[in-house]
Amino acid sequence: MLTPFLGGRELSNRELTGQINATALTSLVFLEKIDLSNNQLYGSIPVTMGNLPSLKELGLSRNFLKGSIPSSLGNLSSLVYLDLSRNFFSGSIPPSLGNLSSLQFLSLWCNMLSGQIPKELGNLSNLRVMNLAFNELTGQLPPELGRLGSLYALELSSNNLSGDLQGNCSHFTSDQLGWFGVGGNRLTGQIPRFIANWTQLYYLSLSGNDFEGELPLELLFNMSNLEYLYVSDVRSSAGFPFPKYANMTGITFLMIRNCSISGEIPPYIGDWSSLTYL
Repeated sequence: MLTPFLGGRELSNRELTGQINATALTSLVFLEKIDLSNNQLYGSIPVTMGNLPSLKELGLSRNFLKGSIPSSLGNLSSLVYLDLSRNFFSGSIPPSLGNLSSLQFLSLWCNMLSGQIPKELGNLSNLRVMNLAFNELTGQLPPELGRLGSLYALELSSNNLSGDLQGNCSHFTSDQLGWFGVGGNRLTGQIPRFIANWTQLYYLSLSGNDFEGELPLELLFNMSNLEYLYVSDVRSSAGFPFPKYANMTGITFLMIRNCSISGEIPPYIGDWSSLTYL
């Protein structure tokens, strides 16, 4: 029996079926953790899920949940971890999630979410990971995301995002950014040179967009911490030569496809002993 004083409940990978009981949640005021991931739950998230003031972790990934994400989740003031990935949620991301001032991990990837990324998510000052990939999100990247000073990973690949990175990402203040993925969208304009200022970056995916103009290989090839680089479909009539010098000795995966690369493959690539894919 679940009591009001239950500290946490981890029921992942149990082949559980059925819906989440809205009535049972109302009494669990001291509950700190719910992990129901990788089961066979269906239905929607009860609005009453937002009435758990002590909840720090909520994991509902890899189920068959659908409907909209209730705005009441924005009331979970103690929440640090929220994973709703790999379900069938639809509708927009509720702006109220921007009220989760303690949140460090947000994963909504692989759903059917639509609409724009709420600018309110830029209020999540403690956020370390944001994964919104594989949805149907549209519009431009909100400049407010640049306020996420603790952000380590931003994954927005495989949506329908548009606009240019130059104006929307130039205000990123995090000096800890290690993962930046925007591949498979409809982004336009030039690949901004300020990306080279993200010195801690080890994963960069820009492929499958509509970029044009300059491809700053001389900057990208000198990002010393970079291990994974994906660039493709950059249109230019002039072509892009390989830089004469490079400092990317830790690179493991390098994909530069359909970018009008010109000239010979430089010999320094043969010195990249960690390279496994070219």
